[in-house]
Amino acid sequence: PASQTAKVSLFWNALSGGFADDAHRSDMRIAEWQTGTPAWNEVDPSNTIVGDATSGSITPNNNSTTFNEFANGNIFTISTTYVPNNFDWEGDVSIVWEDGDNWSGGSVPSGLDDITITTASPNEPTVSSAAECNALALANGRTLTVSAGNSLTLNGDFSFNGTLILKSPAGEGPSASFIDNGTITGTTGTMRAERFLSANKFHYVSSPIQAGGNAGSDLFTQVNSSGNFNPNFYYYDETVDLDGNPATAPAGSFDSNNLVPGWTYAYPDQTTNDPMEVKTGYAFWSDENTNVTFIGDPNTGDININGLPYTDNDPVAGSLPNFYDGWNLIANPYPSAIDWDLAKAERTNLDDGIYVWDGAQYASYAGGVQGGSTNLTNEIAPMQAFFVHATANPGSITLKNTHRVHSSENYLKAPVDENNESIPYFIRLKMQANGYSDYTVVYFKSNATSGFDGNSDAYKLFSNLSDVPHIYSITETDEVPLSINSMHHNSMQNVTVPLIVKIGKAGNYSISLDAFNFENHYVYFIDNYKDVQIELNNETLENYNFSCDAGELSDRFELRIFENHAPSVEGLIPDMEIPISQEYAYTFGENVFVDLDLDDKITYTAQLDNGSELPAWLIFNAETRTFSGTPESIDVLDINVTATDKLGESATESFVLTVSGSSAVGYISDKIEIYPNPTSDFIFVKQDLNSGNNSLISITDITGKIIYKTKINSNIFRINVSDYTAGTYFVKIQTGTKILREKIVIQK
Repeated sequence: PASQTAKVSLFWNALSGGFADDAHRSDMRIAEWQTGTPAWNEVDPSNTIVGDATSGSITPNNNSTTFNEFANGNIFTISTTYVPNNFDWEGDVSIVWEDGDNWSGGSVPSGLDDITITTASPNEPTVSSAAECNALALANGRTLTVSAGNSLTLNGDFSFNGTLILKSPAGEGPSASFIDNGTITGTTGTMRAERFLSANKFHYVSSPIQAGGNAGSDLFTQVNSSGNFNPNFYYYDETVDLDGNPATAPAGSFDSNNLVPGWTYAYPDQTTNDPMEVKTGYAFWSDENTNVTFIGDPNTGDININGLPYTDNDPVAGSLPNFYDGWNLIANPYPSAIDWDLAKAERTNLDDGIYVWDGAQYASYAGGVQGGSTNLTNEIAPMQAFFVHATANPGSITLKNTHRVHSSENYLKAPVDENNESIPYFIRLKMQANGYSDYTVVYFKSNATSGFDGNSDAYKLFSNLSDVPHIYSITETDEVPLSINSMHHNSMQNVTVPLIVKIGKAGNYSISLDAFNFENHYVYFIDNYKDVQIELNNETLENYNFSCDAGELSDRFELRIFENHAPSVEGLIPDMEIPISQEYAYTFGENVFVDLDLDDKITYTAQLDNGSELPAWLIFNAETRTFSGTPESIDVLDINVTATDKLGESATESFVLTVSGSSAVGYISDKIEIYPNPTSDFIFVKQDLNSGNNSLISITDITGKIIYKTKINSNIFRINVSDYTAGTYFVKIQTGTKILREKIVIQK
């Protein structure tokens, strides 16, 4: 049993059945597999083997130990088996599950232990944590409660004859969660799953109980106080023709408010009083703050949500996608959350995106990205309905037990992660007004397109509340409104993304940068009405305030994205020879380095070629690009000058400064020629042997990177440059202390 010492013994005899001699006795060696390392660890036989030369026993230190008898190569593996403890709930102290004094074993059971709640006790147990056990037996007449925001996981079977209560908070917040991983048996068990509904809002709801139970009780299925049908309870009928003409769609650009005709009474008259369907999502208007209780057997196992229609009776003219058809409101059918990132692999003819109404506006989630109102995550709360969009008829998805998770997600979804750093080239903007926030996302990936991408984009679904602001982008090809817009990497070189603002009433509004992760590109937020340009790479966009009337602004705001060009070396800093003890000053030209990006700022630095600082006598003024000072000793300095732009891209130019005893000052030259220039395949280096037989030659590109280096000792030397990319390069030839540098152009 658990928490007790287990001893495993291995007994051996000679293979012949007779006595083992000393030689074979010493061949018995024992090794344990250490999973943490991982590696084999030999056990010292003198400490573990008990017995004489004929037989013996050992006690392994781990659950699994391998015994290797090297004389004949036999390997024997034995494993210990975990025997669960049995815990009985006694409840002598309190209702607290987490108090060991309430259990027969004197400690709190683990996920490997079996539990029985059968005998009458002073207190019924209440879980206030993320509790686990193996098998659970809940007897008739006994009650187990899981408090709001907490969870219970069964790793074994469930003998279910009592009452399991999953509590909801008295206000907004996550309900309790339950996951079973075994077989549920029993005839009298009942689950009571609660969900809080706030007043004066629509809520998307689903049933966590099997068909035939009391799904929602009086709140959903009974007639109202006047004796008529329930006017507050709807499902969405995708087959409804939204504009009354099967050959057309509602006029104008896509507006989710045109989907309203699809909402249909779930109980059209007082004679219809069927339980909620397990697979169907519903919308309910709550007149007051209340808890709805679902009573019955919990849903478990695979649930096939199939036959989701795509009727194609609201087609859009031209090449636009048929986005008015295919909308289906489906259910999370379990008494726990489901992970959409796991579940979506089982979908057919469905987009990746999911959509949840939070009581005032829509939240969206697609391709691992959150958008819309309060950033729905991959975890869909228990008893939560959500929209999916079918792309062909029929759509389907199979939800499985392996998709279930315990989640702290509220029905009003929690804030998103702070930076989305795992997604490169990512921007999320937030618009605020009247106590509401709306988010829009633009990001770039290799497999996205300029149209609607079903695996990564999310439609913009609008609220009909005038206080709610909307900000969104549109697809480049079809102008489809999107809350999440993925675009192809190649478009980042120079792209303008319109940001459309839709406002229900005149007032003051603000836009802020909520998340940003961009490399090697400049991103600007533009207000065309005020002629304002804000660089998001280095400036803060926080509460950019503006006032406007009700309506849609499609030409005021936009994002402009430009690929950053690294500085390039387009000129030379000549090698110089200067005399000792005389003042020296040299300013290199502003065209030595060129940056193609307008308004980019270049910062200059200088250091020796080996990475060391310049000598104390030599001062470099980065603002004026000037070297100055008075040398005090003979020296040869290899100096690198680096130009760096605002995004950290750089290029380096090198030169040699020689301090000599000569009184002459000038640039080094010699009888050396480099030809032809321009060239496409070869260059020739011609030198006068009087300058020395050994020269060092190197070629660098415009960033200062050395791409060729060798020694030459002949009058004429040929270099093959046919594999080089077309562009500008620099050749450096050094003979002794004399250096020649020349720019060459390679053409293709």
